[in-house]
Amino acid sequence: MKLRHLFVLVLAIAFTAGVCGSGFAADTAPAPTAPAAKPATPAAPTAPAAKDAPRTDSTKPAAKPGEPLVKCTVKGRVESKTVTNKKTGKEVKVFMLSVAEAKGDDGKPVESMKGKTLRIGGQKPDVLEKFVGKDAEIKGEANTKRIKAESIK
Repeated sequence: MKLRHLFVLVLAIAFTAGVCGSGFAADTAPAPTAPAAKPATPAAPTAPAAKDAPRTDSTKPAAKPGEPLVKCTVKGRVESKTVTNKKTGKEVKVFMLSVAEAKGDDGKPVESMKGKTLRIGGQKPDVLEKFVGKDAEIKGEANTKRIKAESIK
């Protein structure tokens, strides 16, 4: 018998023994027992760390608590700067709006945004580039850190 045939025969026997052995082990596994009783004296309560917060979706991290986005119209000067992305190391152009005036959907002024610098998102850089250094009116959802622009005038 050639060495190769012998090797294949030994491999087939090992595979068969492994499959049969795992099936046999599954049949003879002990039945699950009742969970252990809790100790009589409770341990001191510990606060869970912020990292250990439960996730709502296994692929996305849980939403960070923060200010909710509010639909509004914001007026101000658009600026841009180039920053380096910490993860990829690429240079990225970031667009920001220095808020001069902000009004909610109901027409009332939103004082918490006045004087803030908001990062602009929701639009392509080509569109935002036209407004750099100019006053603009942006409609969209915003909080005191960012605005998701739906339209720019």
